[in-house]
Amino acid sequence: MDELEKIQSAIEKLADEQLEELAKRIDALRVRRATPVRVEQWLKRAVGAAKPGVTTDEILRMTRGED
Repeated sequence: MDELEKIQSAIEKLADEQLEELAKRIDALRVRRATPVRVEQWLKRAVGAAKPGVTTDEILRMTRGED
């Protein structure tokens, strides 16, 4: 039995209240993990974008995620 199967087996044994609490914690974890990645990716693309030859429209497209 792999780790995910063990986790699923344990989850199936939880009471409804415990399952709700676990769902909230997983949602919070997803938010914590996702937010820095998006910011870091944006910063990597943004660094140096204001160099000569880059137009304001290009910079604005990048800030909107339209690159």
